[in-house]
Amino acid sequence: MITTKELVKSIATKKTETEGRKVTQIEAKEELDRVVECIVDAIVSGEGVRLMGLGTFTVEDKPAHVARNPRTGETINVPAKKAPKFKISASLKDAVNK
Repeated sequence: MITTKELVKSIATKKTETEGRKVTQIEAKEELDRVVECIVDAIVSGEGVRLMGLGTFTVEDKPAHVARNPRTGETINVPAKKAPKFKISASLKDAVNK
């Protein structure tokens, strides 16, 4: 699995190649942080984020339900909540399965 540090290094390298100037890892990290912040802000506000070629981030409402503690058998009321969800794009699925 690629780490954030490795991703930042890759972004800096690719931007340096395309922009014709040295892009530092600090600049690349700041850009990555801004992108992640925008995605998180959109998800928290209830909007979805669609990134073509990657996938779609959404928020899913999970209804309240009754669960059972497997150890004691006691029933537990689980409150309703929202959960982030990611659906991979068809083009990424195809690229992975080549």
